[in-house]
This record gives sequence, structure tokens and C-alpha cells, in this order.
Amino acid sequence: RREASGAYVVGQPGTQDTFSEDWSEITPKLGFELQATDDAMLYVSYAKGYKSGGFNGRPLSGIQEVLTPYAPETVSSYELGAKTGWLERRVTANLAIFYNQYRDMQLTINATPQNFVRNAGAAETKGAELEIVSRLAAGLDLNLSAGYLDATYTELDSQLATLNPPLTLDKKLVKAPEWTLSAGLQYGFPVGAAGSMTLRGDWSYKSRVFNDVFNDARLAQPGFDILNATASFETADSRWQLALFGTNLTDERYRVSGNSSAGFGLAESTFSAPREWGARIRYRF
Repeated sequence: RREASGAYVVGQPGTQDTFSEDWSEITPKLGFELQATDDAMLYVSYAKGYKSGGFNGRPLSGIQEVLTPYAPETVSSYELGAKTGWLERRVTANLAIFYNQYRDMQLTINATPQNFVRNAGAAETKGAELEIVSRLAAGLDLNLSAGYLDATYTELDSQLATLNPPLTLDKKLVKAPEWTLSAGLQYGFPVGAAGSMTLRGDWSYKSRVFNDVFNDARLAQPGFDILNATASFETADSRWQLALFGTNLTDERYRVSGNSSAGFGLAESTFSAPREWGARIRYRF
């Protein structure tokens, strides 16, 4: 079990079985904004993130896994962006460019019989995100978004290259797609004096991701699309809402997580829910 003082490990009589450590960090955030025009705001920001250190409280290869705690992980985040309105604000377009530096990055290493969390080294992520929302006509709205991510290790403990399989600088970060895209279209219209109807469809795309630090090909998820749709009716007094929805309409089968063990020759994945249909009734008091 884990106690407030640290990790508790069952050991032999007369041996130390409780370990504790303290960590603290100052995490500042600083930002500047410039209202360039009534329809354009520019900004720049810096923030520091922090993840506490810890213990490997369930060692498999020996007590040494607990005696050496892993240190906190920190990230320095820089962002430059703009929030703008166009065509009498019928179109909103926001752009952000970011750069993050990770230090003492905590990674979960599954290299049977060694399974542990440790500070693997350093990494950096950089990219951009674009969001557009547009009122195409009365009741008709369109939203688009695109994201690009370049995520790489910049430094790794050389000892990790001796594992089987090895963890080296050419590996990709876990769950870090290069591209993410999405689009949504919504149309709302009145239904006489009874209320209003809203029809909506959403599409999203995510490029290939790896589900483990070793980039096991059996656990890699190729790029895939998801399509969802909703039709809802709301009464004129906004008290009742009835919605019919469908998720994963193309019945895409994709991995949401995965785990492998080279020592046991094992690879396992958790997959997404299949196509689903449903109804929802909501009443506001």
C-alpha cells in the first residue's frame, strides 16, 4: 500500500520497509496580451509545470527499486498566439504556437522482470493549433480545428539502451500524434411554437500513435477517423430536451491503450467501444 509518508514494502523482519521523501517546486506563470484591434488580440505566455516524484512501491526485481525514488518531472511551456474575429465576427480564428521542454521526464518502463517508473531524461514538444468557428447562415455553424505536434526525446539515460527491447532517442513519445484534425457542422431551427431542433455531426482524425515507450509495432495505432452525430429537440421553455445520438458511426476499431512484455512474449490492448446508438432525456428544474 502507499502511505502519506511514502511507499510501504513488505520485507524481512528487522529490515526497513517504509520510505519517505519530500518534494516541492515553485511553478510560476507569466503572460502578456496586446489588443491590437477590436477584432485581434495577440498574446505570449510562459508557465512551469510540475509532477511530483515517487516510489516504485511494488518492486519485482528487488528492494533497490524502492530505495531509489524517482524525482519530480518539470516542464517549461512557451506559447505565442492570436485570437481574431473576421467578417463582423461571423468568423472566429485562433492560432497558437507552442514549445515545451521536459526535464527528468518520468516514464513507465515495462521490461520484464523489471517494471518501474524512472526519470528517463529530457524531451521537447513543439507545434501549432488552429481553431476556426464560422456562422455560415442563420442557425448554421461550422467549426474546424487542426493540430501539429513534433515530440522527441532530447536526452535519455544510456542504461535504458541496454534493456530488452532498448529505449533509444529514435523512439516516439507515447500517445503523441503528429496530426489531429476535427470538423463539426450544426444546424438549429425552430419547430413552430413547440421548441427548436438541432442537428449536429462531428468528424475527427488522429494520426499514428504508439501506446508504449518501446514503440512495439503490435501496439501501434495507425491513423483513424471517428464520426459522431446527434439530433436533439428542446422545448420552448428550455425545460425538456430529448436527444438521439450515435457514436463511432463507421464502427472504427482502434486501440485506446496497450501494454507489452518482451520477457513473457505478451502484448495486450484495450480497444474502443464499437458503434453505439442511444437516447437521452433531460429535464431542468
